[in-house]
This record gives sequence, structure tokens and C-alpha cells, in this order.
Amino acid sequence: MNNIKIVALIIMGALVFSAPALYAYSPDRGGQHGKDFESRIDKREKEIFRDLNLTAEQKKALEDNKNKNRIEMKSSFEAKRAKERQLREELQKVDMDIKKVNEINNELKMLHAKMADQRLAGILEVRKILTPEQFKKFNEKMEKRIMWEHKNKEK
Repeated sequence: MNNIKIVALIIMGALVFSAPALYAYSPDRGGQHGKDFESRIDKREKEIFRDLNLTAEQKKALEDNKNKNRIEMKSSFEAKRAKERQLREELQKVDMDIKKVNEINNELKMLHAKMADQRLAGILEVRKILTPEQFKKFNEKMEKRIMWEHKNKEK
């Protein structure tokens, strides 16, 4: 398996654990639909935990890691949304300031990089928590899930 595929699998795994946080703060989601989504994510997470045969300490460490990531991602996601809104507003002005547009865009790029760093830190923490065998099994599950999702998107 090449390195790009491994990184993609790891990122997908991180998204499984951080998706509820991102979804919960999306302005176009919410209500019962948002709760149903979080419920499905929690169910998948529990299945993964069961299949990996985690110890109580590992479950707690993963839960702590998820909660920490949720808080960090919420903050970053809200900042990103605010900058995107600011950029849209600036672009719609009749007397648009190109310097300001470029400045906001640079700030957005920095926020994207920060979020990528946060995701990677979360993944590295998961890797520390799991045994090599568990991490391998986790990656296999994520690969199957990616293939399933990709197959179903094509329909």
C-alpha cells in the first residue's frame, strides 16, 4: 500500500472521530437530522471500538482525544466560517479592496493548514493509543468503508 493511500485512510479514520463535531457546527444542518447523523456516527464508533477489542483505558483515551479534537475543531471551524463570510462580503462590494481580499484569503489558507495540523495531531494520538495490530485493523476497516462510500457515490 503506498503512502498516499495510508495517509488517506488515516485521515478518514480521523474524520470518523471528528465528524460529529464538524457536522454539529455546520449552519445548514441541525434539528433531528443532525441528531440522527451523530447517532449513526456514535453507533459506528462503538462498533469499531468493539471490533478492535479495546481496553477500558483505550476507550477512555480515545474518548478524551475525540472530545479535545471536537473543541479544537469547533473553534477552527467557526473561525473558518467567519473568514469565508468576510471574504464573500468583500468580494460582493462594488469598491472591492483586492489587498483585503488577498489578506482574508491568506488567513483562510492558514486556518485550513491549522485544521489539517489538528487532524494529524488527533490521528497521531489515536496511533499512540492503539496497539500496532489494532491500528492495522482500524486502517483496514477505514479502507473498506472508503471503498463502500466510493462505490455508493457512483450509483
